[in-house]
Amino acid sequence: METKLVMQAVVTVLALADMFTSQMTTVPDGESAEVGVLSPSALPLGSDTLDLGISFRGRKVKLKLTPVALLPVVSSSGKTVDTSTQSTDSSEAGVFTDINRGAVVIIRKSANQSYSLTGVFHLSGQEFSIKPKQRGKDAQTVPDLTKLHVISPSDAFRDLENLIGDAVVRDAPDPEILTLEERASYYEQLQHNKSTANSTVIVEVTTVVGKPEWKLSSSISANSVPGGSGVGENPSEKAANGTANVANRSETGGPSIDDSAANLTSSRRKRRSASLTDRYLVEVGFTVDNADFNKWQQNTPKSSDPLAEMQLFYTYVAEMLNFRYQSLYFPGLDISTKVAYFRVHTAPEDDGWISLDKDGALADTEMALDRFRSWHLNPENKFPMADHHIWFSGHDLPGTKEGLAYIGKVCTTGSVSIVSNQFNDRTTTVAVHELSHRLSQEVVVVVVVVVVVVVVVVVVVVVVVVVVVVVVVVVVVVVVVVVVVVVVVIV
Repeated sequence: METKLVMQAVVTVLALADMFTSQMTTVPDGESAEVGVLSPSALPLGSDTLDLGISFRGRKVKLKLTPVALLPVVSSSGKTVDTSTQSTDSSEAGVFTDINRGAVVIIRKSANQSYSLTGVFHLSGQEFSIKPKQRGKDAQTVPDLTKLHVISPSDAFRDLENLIGDAVVRDAPDPEILTLEERASYYEQLQHNKSTANSTVIVEVTTVVGKPEWKLSSSISANSVPGGSGVGENPSEKAANGTANVANRSETGGPSIDDSAANLTSSRRKRRSASLTDRYLVEVGFTVDNADFNKWQQNTPKSSDPLAEMQLFYTYVAEMLNFRYQSLYFPGLDISTKVAYFRVHTAPEDDGWISLDKDGALADTEMALDRFRSWHLNPENKFPMADHHIWFSGHDLPGTKEGLAYIGKVCTTGSVSIVSNQFNDRTTTVAVHELSHRLSQEVVVVVVVVVVVVVVVVVVVVVVVVVVVVVVVVVVVVVVVVVVVVVVVIV
């Protein structure tokens, strides 16, 4: 148990270490900032790139923002929900990224061509959050909303002690790495169960644990969402889960909402071309429970659509999740994530696995995690395939916990986690942390292999140097002896 915890801790620290410098800043909380539009985007927002300039405390940041395709919303029945026809404020909003600046922001555009930003960006190795100032009832009379922003140090890593004790070491079945062929066989069998079984069927696959093969795995085809807006589709080189996912790698497969078994092996993920780096692409599934949906309904203005607002927020979470892992630095290692599906439960009966206590909180978090795993494996519940399934909950978790996951490996039946939605960047931080529990052993294997290779190379170099030095010394001694003998003979 101690070994597993140590490995998990190592990877979690690695995954977050690059971002901890965001707390080391002298910029005071609540610093006012101006956002200038350098090249306005045409209506509707998201149809073009957007250049913005942020000025605060004598600093200037230029963001070259690229729109991100929003995650398609899928209902509990597996059908795609169309939010594009909603005539609300949400229609003039989008998620944008600037990879070079580490920026992920939700941008809203008003009728008077002004912009409001909510998100994060990086400057001089530090992470800052930006959000609109709170405005009163007369907000719509303000001529330029872009000047009403607040810059502050990112607080995504506050209260990290709340994440302690959120890992379940016990796991059943024992987590095992599935190879490409084994995963394809597993997915095909599970898909067959979905189309034929009337009750839950859990497929057990026996594998030999060895080299982590999950980085090259079968994928589900990306032709499921009408209108060309499906996750994983790439009709015009726009990212289905963020610009970062497409800018640096080949086209990848996405999820399929239909249950055609042929789609399971019709496409495979392609690794980004690399010679010295192991690149990992982890497909993650998002499930949002009814309690979370109800909170969005309660807190969304009447001028906006709750589902459209959820689509914006969770697309932002998906981009931040990917950015957190891509910001991890370790020689020979590159991890990125991609959302396989985004499922929203709009009715209480959709949450069949949830049991609450008298206060409305989850009665037993570990039991809830077990039941969620069984629920998503049930063919009747029509869950698409993914390497890891995250349950975002509107319910409070017992104590101070904000998330829970098994310590183990992805690409197994136990690869699930719970994240209590905080409706801010903290949600992403907890999701990253919980996924790290699942990635821990594979990543540590890679890290150990890299370290061993480096040590071997160093030893070989040292041996070669020593041999060369010895040879040189021997040659010098021989030359000296020959010279001495020649001199003696001549004399």
